[in-house]
Amino acid sequence: MQPVLYFEAAAATDPGWRFNENQDAVLLGAQLLLGATTRSLPACEALLVAVADGLAHAPCASRASCMVLEELVKVAGDRITGNAARVIQRRMTSAVAGTRCEGMASTLAAVQFTQDEVRVLSVGDTRVYLWRDQNLRQLTVDHTIANRMVREGDLTAEQAAVAGSLYEDLDSALVASGIEDVFDVFFTALAPRAGDLWLCVSDGVHGALTDSGIAEMLATKDAAPENIVALLVEIAKANTRLDDNLSAVAVRVMPSANATFR
Repeated sequence: MQPVLYFEAAAATDPGWRFNENQDAVLLGAQLLLGATTRSLPACEALLVAVADGLAHAPCASRASCMVLEELVKVAGDRITGNAARVIQRRMTSAVAGTRCEGMASTLAAVQFTQDEVRVLSVGDTRVYLWRDQNLRQLTVDHTIANRMVREGDLTAEQAAVAGSLYEDLDSALVASGIEDVFDVFFTALAPRAGDLWLCVSDGVHGALTDSGIAEMLATKDAAPENIVALLVEIAKANTRLDDNLSAVAVRVMPSANATFR
């Protein structure tokens, strides 16, 4: 009989040091987290988590991120697929057509944990990371102008790294508009492994900490998910060079419901 794996999770979201409104939304199991909130979940055998970042330059950013996660719960089922993003975009478009919220937009990064697979879905620049064997790996692809230009051969990776902030703008997002139905979707599936730590973070967090900063923190700090998300948000909030909303989810894969990793 295959050993049962357990998933212990926590999430934190915060408006950040500058803003009163939080346009991010976080899904932790069946819980939708808004505002300034930190929550944890006891170990479970299956789990869905996600972060959505409403785009401030579009209308109704907070509503957009909430709707994306509400629709995600409806379409995910037992096995989420890459097509879920397109279903969510169509439902968003239908829900707000002809209203002031038409054109609202959000990113999405979702991770679904089952006993045999971890499924990852993303649109935009909200990221999913895997910390395994003391190594941090970004699994998702940032859907930015720079990355598209690299993919199409118009820029090298080296040129993109120094191309400037304009090229960091999003090339794809979930936009509630009938003319914005062409966008990139990232999807992959991996086998879960006991000891893995999964992170799902908004650009406010990964922009403030950088990959090397996140890896250094994970290598030296308490591995409990609730401590990880609290520290990620705390460090990002202290970086006053950036002014963005902050969201993080951490999920630890465990061989038993009461296992500990330190």
